[in-house]
Amino acid sequence: MKTYLSIIFVLFFSISFGQGILEPGVRLRDEGKYEESISYYLNEKKEGYWDWGHKYNYAKVLALAGQVDSCFFYLEENINKRIAVQSLRDKEFIGIKEDKRWTTYEQSVINKHIPCKDVTFSAEIFRILALSDKESTNIKLLFELINKKGWPKQSQVGDAASYIFATLIYEDLFLVQAKKHLKELKELCIKGEIDCEYFADTYDLVQKKANKPQKYGAIFNIDYDNDFKRIYYKFVDEKKINKWRTEIGLKKLEEFSD
Repeated sequence: MKTYLSIIFVLFFSISFGQGILEPGVRLRDEGKYEESISYYLNEKKEGYWDWGHKYNYAKVLALAGQVDSCFFYLEENINKRIAVQSLRDKEFIGIKEDKRWTTYEQSVINKHIPCKDVTFSAEIFRILALSDKESTNIKLLFELINKKGWPKQSQVGDAASYIFATLIYEDLFLVQAKKHLKELKELCIKGEIDCEYFADTYDLVQKKANKPQKYGAIFNIDYDNDFKRIYYKFVDEKKINKWRTEIGLKKLEEFSD
């Protein structure tokens, strides 16, 4: 059996676009063979295999290879595609963010795809999420920002509010810090300022980390040998779970399970 959260995360947070991990250009890039990866993409372009996924992966390897002008050219080629949002937090582009063109690009992407009241705050979040997770630097910087500006709201920073959870929810330090904000997160959830599924997941993961029962039914196992039956992690009170779920705008557990 395998433990699941109630949310099945969107795969684009972790996959490589185009043909995914099997694409030779991605493999070569990840092996540090940047020139060979670039040659692969140039050949793909010559052969006519040149969609937005190829352009995006090509821009990644160009950034890593230090071909900044060409990288920005292909980022701009994709700017009207939703994938442009992903570029704000992909680690491959960290090295070009000191270029003055990045701020203009970054703001254009946010305005086109995730319009919000505070573009600067949204951009700050994406820049932090793109940082290395070594020593949890990204989480430490994120909560320094949150302690300064408050928890990011959907109306304030757009989709950056959801990217926080999708990127960091499994990290222990994130749960330690988020525990201090659970009351605030619940209020924001009820107001529609954060995704309530993410709130429920965060709350129940914090509980589980403390060896306490869950409240919202976000954590369960799947028994593959028993018709994919869900085996839920222990509840605070199974009779009240639907009441608690509907209070924050979630479906009843049996409706969610269907």
